Amino acid sequence: MRFLSVFLYLFITSLFLFAQNDDEYFADSKLRYENFIYKENIKSVLLENNSQQLSYPYIALNSEETLRLDFDDLDGGYKNYTYGVVQCNADWTPSSLSYAQYISGFWENPLNSYAYSMNTLQSYTHYACVVPNENTKITKSGNYLLMVYEDFDKENIVLTRRFVIYENMVVVDAHVKRATILSDSRFRHEIDFSINTKGFNIDNPFTEVKIAITQNGRWDNACIGLQPLFVQDNLLIYDYEDKNTFMAGNEFRHVDFRSIRFLSDRIQNLETEYNGYNVYLFPDERRSALRYQSMADINGQFYISMQEANDDDIEPDYAHIYFRLKSDKITQPGDLYVFGGLTDWLCKPEFKMTYSEEEKLYQTNVLLKQGWYDYQYVFLPADSLSVADESVIEGTHAEAGQNYMLFVYYRPAGQYYDRVVAARFLNSQRDF
Repeated sequence: MRFLSVFLYLFITSLFLFAQNDDEYFADSKLRYENFIYKENIKSVLLENNSQQLSYPYIALNSEETLRLDFDDLDGGYKNYTYGVVQCNADWTPSSLSYAQYISGFWENPLNSYAYSMNTLQSYTHYACVVPNENTKITKSGNYLLMVYEDFDKENIVLTRRFVIYENMVVVDAHVKRATILSDSRFRHEIDFSINTKGFNIDNPFTEVKIAITQNGRWDNACIGLQPLFVQDNLLIYDYEDKNTFMAGNEFRHVDFRSIRFLSDRIQNLETEYNGYNVYLFPDERRSALRYQSMADINGQFYISMQEANDDDIEPDYAHIYFRLKSDKITQPGDLYVFGGLTDWLCKPEFKMTYSEEEKLYQTNVLLKQGWYDYQYVFLPADSLSVADESVIEGTHAEAGQNYMLFVYYRPAGQYYDRVVAARFLNSQRDF
């Protein structure tokens, strides 16, 4: 009987892992281990540190910190949503641990916190949850995927969100500077760092330690795969000149739609119709050939807010935001997109711009909830494996302020998952 139970457990586990790694991994209806929205009716998804707006979804293990997930369902009414947490390796593939090995409590929980929109032209239901919580305590550091699905059906996925839980086992000394290579010094940021492992035994840092550096919370252009350049006693030194650099980018553009009574600086016109609002932004100009100009931004993020509201969860309305960019048509094969936290740092079809030969501009419109949105225009070459390039339209300047997060992963021989033994936040303008 005991043998049969073990066999059934291994069989079911293998089926689950196979389902997570089949050939349809990138189909929209299948689980993707990244920030992704699987249904058109789901909008305004945010996962942040519960104690701080405009924070990133990273919290310390065994701390009082929690993460809050918010999203809207434009279908309205009530739906039976459930959420679960999947542990991932450093490369965002699922780890081989069972949920009982990284969760104390229940892996699957109903999403019971919801409220209906109030006094809005676009009706919606707002859902929220906090993790970890009394029902789901996470016991190990690492990469995690929060997944929401409907009617207890894991095939009926609604959204997924990445987050990281870290420990403070080693000390990271890091700073951002202009790229060392002269030809890149005006256009790229370089992140040099060292890791002090005193008091934390690492037998082979070249195989047991992995590094990931992200820019503004996005993972598509993350710097991964770095190994120590030098090892001096307890110090791992990563002082490269090329492998640890990022396109510096530019300050982000913004749209402020927190009020429907007053036009902000970026809004040219606002129309009210029986079923919603249309917000027309002033046409943007191409910046790739312009000198750097300092301006305040929130590094590509967004937040939901309505100036006249008492409750920012259910009182803000939705509007079609019309983005326009004055530019000659780009002759290189590829497409232009609105890009940023509002797109999950993905080149999504609904954010792709079309070109008007008559008006000599690119344009698109997207449905957004009232709030403040940073954005930029990026070019995605026809080669789908390419990373979106902001320099084509926005330019790139070493003076630009960007946020960076450095994660240190550790997996000794015989361990079946990657611990996150340190996390370090950096900002380029603070270091310059």
